[in-house]
Amino acid sequence: MNWETHHSAIIKLSAKGLSSAEILKELKKDNPKTIFSTSSERNIRKIVSKNQNIINQLISEKNMENCKVLVFDIETYPFLAYSFNKWKTNINDDFIVHDWGMLCWSAKWLFSDEVMSDKMTEEELNNLDDSRISRSIWELINEAEVLIAHNGVKFDIKKVNTRFLEHGIGRPSPYQVIDTLIHVRKRFSITSNRLDYIAKNFFGIEGKLKTEQGLWRRCMDKDYEALEFMDEYCQQDVKVLEDVYLLMRAWISPHPNLALLSITDSEGCPVCLSDKREYTNTTYNTYVNRYEAHRCLNCGHIYRSRTSLTPLRDNKGMKVSTPN
Repeated sequence: MNWETHHSAIIKLSAKGLSSAEILKELKKDNPKTIFSTSSERNIRKIVSKNQNIINQLISEKNMENCKVLVFDIETYPFLAYSFNKWKTNINDDFIVHDWGMLCWSAKWLFSDEVMSDKMTEEELNNLDDSRISRSIWELINEAEVLIAHNGVKFDIKKVNTRFLEHGIGRPSPYQVIDTLIHVRKRFSITSNRLDYIAKNFFGIEGKLKTEQGLWRRCMDKDYEALEFMDEYCQQDVKVLEDVYLLMRAWISPHPNLALLSITDSEGCPVCLSDKREYTNTTYNTYVNRYEAHRCLNCGHIYRSRTSLTPLRDNKGMKVSTPN
C-alpha cells in the first residue's frame, strides 16, 4: 500500500486527537475499496511520529483561532541634519532638516497565511508623509490582544507610538507584548541575537531577505523601486519572526495567558491551549507554596496549577528569607 496518499488525512485526524485505531477506522470509512493490512496501525503511528511538529502546529492553529495575536515589524527612515563632525557630536535642533518617520509596515495574525502590509505612496514618499500608514497599522494594533515583535519594546512599539502621538491618532486598545529579543537574551547565549542569525544560523530555517548597501539611502532619494523592495523585505521579516517565535515559545516565561483570549478549555496550556500535558518531575515552588507543574506535550511550555498543594494551616507560621 502507498501510505503517501493518506499522509494528509492522517495528520489532520491526529490533530483532532484521534488515536491510531480511530484514524484507521476513518480511513476505512473514506476508502471502502482499499484493503488495509494488520500492520496499518503501526504505519499510522510512524506517520504521526514523523510529522509531530506539523500536527502540533495544526493543534495550535485550531485552539487559537479566536486569539488576536499580531506579529508585526516596521521600517523607518532616518532624520536628516547638518553636522560639522562625523563622530561624537551633538546636533543643534536648528540643524535638523526633517525628523525620522515610517516607510512601511508588515503584519500577520499568528498562523494566518496572509501577510498584510502598507507603504508610502510615491507622493507620500516625496513629502515624507507617513500619517496614512500610521493610521493603517494603528487599526491592526487596536484590534490585537497580543503583539509579537523582535526588539519591539525598545524600537517598534515606541516608534509607532510616536507616530500615533504626532499624527493625533490616539492610543490603541490595551495589549500585551512578546518581545522575542528580550527572551532570547534572558534565556540563551546565542552567538548573535539578530533575528536573521537566529533563524538561519541557529535554527537552520529561512532568514531575512538580503538588502543591498544603500537601500535606505535610495528610499531617501525618493527611489520608489527601493521602497517597494523595502516592503518585500519587511514582509519577509514578519514570516521569519513568526517561525522563530513558534520554535522558542516553550521557553518564553512569563508568556501572556492565551487561554484568557480563547473560548476553548481554560485548563489547557496558556501558550498553545492544548490539553495534552504531563506532570514534571518536580513541583513549582514559591517561598511559601508548592504547585503542580505541567509540561505541555504540544508546544513544550511548562506551566503550573493555580491551586496550592500546601494547606494554609501548614504554612501559616512558615518563615521566609528576606530578598536583600
